[in-house]
Amino acid sequence: MSARRQFAREPKGEMTASVPGFEEPLLGSLSFGVKKASRSRLLIRFGEIERKNRPTIPIRIWTARCFVLTNRSPRRRFGGRAIGQGVIVRNFVAAAIAAVVWIGAASQVEAYPLLQLDIIGGTYDPTTETIVSDGSSFTLVALLTPKPNTSPAALLAETYYISAAVSPQVGPLGSSLGTYTWNGTTYRVTEDMNYGTPPLEGLHDATTDPGDLSPHGVFPTYFGELPLSFSAANRAVAYNTQDRALAGTPVNLGAPTAGDQVAYYQLITVTTSLADGYQLHFDLYDSYLLEKCKRGACSYDEDIDHFAPFSHDAQSGTRRPPPPQSVPEPGSLLLLSLGLAFGGRVLTRRS
Repeated sequence: MSARRQFAREPKGEMTASVPGFEEPLLGSLSFGVKKASRSRLLIRFGEIERKNRPTIPIRIWTARCFVLTNRSPRRRFGGRAIGQGVIVRNFVAAAIAAVVWIGAASQVEAYPLLQLDIIGGTYDPTTETIVSDGSSFTLVALLTPKPNTSPAALLAETYYISAAVSPQVGPLGSSLGTYTWNGTTYRVTEDMNYGTPPLEGLHDATTDPGDLSPHGVFPTYFGELPLSFSAANRAVAYNTQDRALAGTPVNLGAPTAGDQVAYYQLITVTTSLADGYQLHFDLYDSYLLEKCKRGACSYDEDIDHFAPFSHDAQSGTRRPPPPQSVPEPGSLLLLSLGLAFGGRVLTRRS
């Protein structure tokens, strides 16, 4: 398995401005003076205000209130919970910040997730909120969409992973549920898989911990983790896979022209041959190795870094119902009852 990126994430107290629906903060930190020799960082998030490593506290900014975190202001409470050191800034500041956030949002009319999955010919299932193939053989599309005006070199150098997970959930005891073929290589379900939640810890360990992929109705189950890399040569015009599938338009991987936002893609040919009632669910992500040290003893944990939103993941074919169990017809049940009654009567007379 390819070496993963190793680093320890340090806790940060940076305040950022963001809007729901954007994977990354929309704006950088906003700073301005509140007192002499005191600089403040402001966090604006529509519907909530939060600081990393502190609880998230709901707040309606359209009530024209927001909080500015400073180093010297007294400790305040909001909704009965302490939010750290803060002062309340009234209508004119909230209005100004809302305007700044609005301008920032308008400057990014099209904001695509960093990672997405799609299926050529796939449609959107509103029940499972995923893109579904129209058969057992299909082409899976993995998309990497860097932010505009940023260098993609570091992202292209990463190793990514797609988990092929059995759905509905199976385990922890495995059973033979068929096979699937991934770019010409055949894997057994569930014999060639691991039980748990991605990412794999090491080579064959799939424990479940807070840094793992969210269960989202799929995990824990048996899954295979398949490495993936993106090539700078495979460029397409960026698009939203969920929107495409909902609209029913074909997948377009045509080369971008000047002014287009660029996405990088990778194609995977998949064929599934699973037991009735089962399919494969696909998630795209990358991970990092987190080092935790206490009193000289260190442990390591593989955690999810980026992942495709769960409305932008994929799964194989429509789910086939399990084969119906044979149930005797009413007429057969009546004949069987009469036969048993007659036999019992004969035995009674002989005794």
